[in-house]
Amino acid sequence: MDVIEALEELGRVEPPGTEVLTRTADDLRMAAGEPAPVRRLAPANERSLGRRLSIVGSAILAGAAAAAIAALVLSIPGSPIRPRPAAAAVLAQAATAAASQPQLPPLASGQYYYEERISSGPCLTTTHPASPPPVTYVSSEALQTWTTTDGSGESKSSPTPAAHFLTLQERTAASGTPPLGCATTSAATVPANFGDASVLALPTDPRTLGALFAEGRVSDAGQVAASAPACPSPRNPNKPQANPCSVASQFNVAVNLLSFPTAPERLGGELFRILEKLPGVKIIGNQTDALGRPGTAIEDPSSGIIFVLNPTTGTLLESEKLAITSSEGVPVGSTLSTMTYGPVSVVSGLGALPS
Repeated sequence: MDVIEALEELGRVEPPGTEVLTRTADDLRMAAGEPAPVRRLAPANERSLGRRLSIVGSAILAGAAAAAIAALVLSIPGSPIRPRPAAAAVLAQAATAAASQPQLPPLASGQYYYEERISSGPCLTTTHPASPPPVTYVSSEALQTWTTTDGSGESKSSPTPAAHFLTLQERTAASGTPPLGCATTSAATVPANFGDASVLALPTDPRTLGALFAEGRVSDAGQVAASAPACPSPRNPNKPQANPCSVASQFNVAVNLLSFPTAPERLGGELFRILEKLPGVKIIGNQTDALGRPGTAIEDPSSGIIFVLNPTTGTLLESEKLAITSSEGVPVGSTLSTMTYGPVSVVSGLGALPS
């Protein structure tokens, strides 16, 4: 008796007898390559007593046997039944949580979305034009942004105490002064860059949005291409960054869209479900972000992108980009950049802070 027959046998309305359950378990053990245990045949009166078990007692026995068989099926090589990957389970939980979050209110005239972020990453330079060895300063900046639905607004940045030289030797070589352009205080006008307007125009139906992602038609700014670009064949793939249909590209676009102010509440459920179905995505452990919030870190190894989320609320806490090739200027596995996302509020004007 194979696995399917065993499960069909258990699925009948009439509870099976103990002989059927014993035989089923033994068949599965043999399929898994385990020796069947030696059993004593019960006398006829004991076997008839087993057939006269109450409906409740038989149901309990059948349920226990079904659980045992399910465990054996999962252990049999080549079984079509597989346990759910841990990352998929966490992303499914986050999708449900995000879908239940209240959406941000629409902006009235003169209002802006306000958010504080922390950005960090290595800033490479040289101590002197004649000295080739680079000095690496890990820049860390606090960003304040005021944006409207079209993405326009203002931003301010200032260094944080977390900025540092990568090594003591590099600090000495640079005389302890941050290289020019690494961690500066600045203020700038943010031009319109589609912003939440494109996110608000994306379909909220999971199948429709998932199909657009699979075709590589959604950009990381939420714009939808009129037609699907040509994807390289598996036999002659382009670099992952150049392939709009790759897992790396879909992962990057979904994570980037989650960083827009209105996206987590409006599209978080759909975006987490897209991420849930991508192959190779994995949990790398618990991680605390730059604001001290605990979360679960999930990685796509093909892109080097990691994001940290709170599964119970569906909130994106932080994203991180790792070097996956030596051509990126730092050792493979080094952190190229991180971005920590604070809560989003609606404020009354440019420069205004949440009350």
